Formats: sequence, structure tokens, C-alpha cells
Amino acid sequence: MEKSMTEKTMFAPAERATTERLAEERRTVLEQPNVLEMLDASPNIAGVLNPERQFILVNQALLELLGLSVADEVIGERPGEAIGCVHAHDLEGGCGTSECCRYCGAVQAIVQSQKTRAPATRDCELMLDAGDDPVAVDLRVTASPATLGDTDCTVLTIADVGAEKRRQALEQVFFHDVINTATTLYMVLDGLEEGELDIDEELPVLKSLGVALIDDVMAQRDLAAAERGELHPRVEDLDGREVLQTVVSQLKGRHITEGRSVQLEGDGSVPMRSDRRLLRRLLFNMLKNAVEAVPPGTTIRAGVEADGGEVRFWAWNPTGMARGAELHVFERSFSTKGEGHGLGTYSMKLLGERYLKGKVSFETSEDAGTTFEARFPRDLQGG
Repeated sequence: MEKSMTEKTMFAPAERATTERLAEERRTVLEQPNVLEMLDASPNIAGVLNPERQFILVNQALLELLGLSVADEVIGERPGEAIGCVHAHDLEGGCGTSECCRYCGAVQAIVQSQKTRAPATRDCELMLDAGDDPVAVDLRVTASPATLGDTDCTVLTIADVGAEKRRQALEQVFFHDVINTATTLYMVLDGLEEGELDIDEELPVLKSLGVALIDDVMAQRDLAAAERGELHPRVEDLDGREVLQTVVSQLKGRHITEGRSVQLEGDGSVPMRSDRRLLRRLLFNMLKNAVEAVPPGTTIRAGVEADGGEVRFWAWNPTGMARGAELHVFERSFSTKGEGHGLGTYSMKLLGERYLKGKVSFETSEDAGTTFEARFPRDLQGG
């Protein structure tokens, strides 16, 4: 088969069929009885790919998603290019060739099916290009081999499982956090009942745990509202250092800090205008993420400072991230910590950038550790 010249790739082959070969493959597939009717019968996005993972046929559901009346603009494109994945053009080879593509369930399913000549299904989260505010979508991709005429093809179906994934993630994190807080509360109460603890000493802890339970419930409510676009910041005057100190105190009441310490650096007030509740939620997730990344006996560092017209918060831990984690850290469904995790860093990005109008980022290396940084305008309404 004649192909275009070899291009750089970091995962799947970059080569594409020539225009002539692509047109020939499309004609061959369209000659097969009822093939287009069968694709259109699917309620999900569906299409037929050639060996180079290019669409040679797509169904009406995909055209409607893209707002197209005819398939001409999609033919020859790969799936990520067609639906607008933000990584589809990281390299000249296009969809499937970048470093991020190594971890993409859609490309993995296609490559596996082509290699084994058997159906393959993978879940993936894609960030779709929507201007300044990319949209995260959760997809379930199934690739199945088919021979149509003299062309070895892959029949691709893509289902949106975002509602299912969101519900599962919210439920897992909600119950995980509530159970952990309630367990700590029970242990303190049990210690008081057995006479092992002093009520005067433990009363602040009990109050903190009660606040934590309420905060767990409110956190899930706020995150669900944020994803629906229904969250409305309430701007007030506040001190960034006081908010950070409150978060550190709140974190100390959780079992995850056992044997770990948080060291606050710097002093002096840092005045700003923002939403206290959302800022506290973001900083709690930032510090919680740092604490969970290290073993007992480790100290993490955090701080806040005024920087021109911005306020900079940061949290450092001495552990570097694996490259696979680094590439996906802000995705809603991704976590290195297993079930009951995976929304903390995602919510930092969502709340920090969409609602607090800031910038959330991180740097990581094996030698320097990992630093998360959140920058916000000193005046949310004025910024």
C-alpha cells in the first residue's frame, strides 16, 4: 500500500494513506451492502477506519456532533483530530503519535484490535479544544476488526460515559472522605468513653472533625455545581495567609497526616479579594495531595506571597511524579492512589481557573520533588 512519507511518532505509526488510496478505500467500503445503514443505526458515534487509523466512513451521529451535513471534512482524519482532542496536533503525525497518546484508551483500543484482529474496548478521558476552556469528556471506545472488500478495516464506536463516570467518581470520593472522617471521630469518642483521652483536650478536635464532615458534604455539592456551570463565587476581603493556616489546621485533624507534618513558610498578611470557601477547598486539595504523596515521617512545605497583582500559593513535597502521572494529573478520572481518589487535582484546576480566574500548575522532577502552584488575581472582581 502506498503511504505518505514517514513522520515522527512516540506511539502509534504516523504514516497516512495517500489521497488516492484513501478514496479507493472509501469506494470499496461504500460498495458493501448496508454498511452505512448499520453505522447510522448506532446511537453512538461510529465510523470505519483504514489501517492508518483514518476515517473512511462515519455515521450521522458523528456528523451531528460536529455540526456537519456531509462527511467530506472528516474523511481522512483520525478520531482525535475529528472530535478536537487538544493533543491531536502535538506532533506533525497527528492523533496517536504524541507522548500523551501512549496513555489514551482510544488509540490503545485501535492499535490492540489491529494487532490482535479481535475486538478491544478501553475507557479514556479526552480534553477537547473549546478555546480558552478545554472540555473534559469520558468516552468508552470499542474497536473491532472487519474486512470490507479488500481493505482490512477497524469499526470504531465511541460512547459518552461521562455521566456514569462523574457519578462513580463523586460517590467514591464522597464516601471515602466521609468514612475516613467519621472513623476518626469514632476513635476520639471511643477514647473519651474508655477514659484514655481528656475531654478538654479533645473538644477542639471533635469540633474540627464535625466541621470536616460538613465540609466533605459541601465539597461534593460544590464540585457537582461547578461541573454544571452553576457555581457562583462570593467575593469578600480576606487574608490569604489566614486562609492557608486554617486549611493546615483542618488537615491536621485528618488521619492522612498521621506521621507527616506541614511546614508553613513566610509570615505577614496577604490581603486579597476572592471566594473564601472555594479558595479553602482548592488549598485543602493541594495540601492533601502533597501529604498523600509522601510516607510517614516526611515534612511538606507550603506558603503564600503577594506577587505584583497576583497572590501565589504553593505546596511542595519531596517526591517526583512518574511521567505517566505527570501527563494526566489534572484529568477527572485519573489517580495514582486507587479507588476513592482522583478528583482533588481535577477540582483544583476546575475551581481555580474557571471560577477563581487563576492559574493552577505544577513542576516535578525526581531530584527537586513536586511543587503545585496556584496564582490568583488579588481582586477577583477587579481581575
